[in-house]
Amino acid sequence: MKLNISMPMERLIFFKKKLGLEDKEMKRLNPYRNFFVSKKDDFSAFFHRYFLEIPETRIILEYKKERNRLPMKIWPRWFESLFKKELDEGLMAFLWRSGLVHVEEKIDQRFINLGYAVVRQFCQKTAEEGIPSGDLNPVMRSIDKIIDFCVLAK
Repeated sequence: MKLNISMPMERLIFFKKKLGLEDKEMKRLNPYRNFFVSKKDDFSAFFHRYFLEIPETRIILEYKKERNRLPMKIWPRWFESLFKKELDEGLMAFLWRSGLVHVEEKIDQRFINLGYAVVRQFCQKTAEEGIPSGDLNPVMRSIDKIIDFCVLAK
């Protein structure tokens, strides 16, 4: 079931501002964007393994595999999009459409929220391994805000 819901750009911009995702916040990521982008396949494998262990989500993953709609190809692109560039209207639209897919697939909202928690955990672990301690907290605050935006955008 494809949903035909127009993207609420004004609301997305409102959420972006309320979270404090302004240019200064996003620029904190600039020195580390390539580092995080380089972890996109690691993220995808981690995410896939995590959800394969849950019977309710394993069923969804196996069904998608049978229909040749592999999340393992989508997840690296999604993760990369968070770090490749600024949170502009194009990225906001991409994240909105991602949320619509979750609704179209009728995925339990609790598993979606769990997914974002898992994304946050992966980012924290990755940041701790590759970001100097002096930059770690400010960078993680920026990443937390991006993940919070993703939750609000869906």
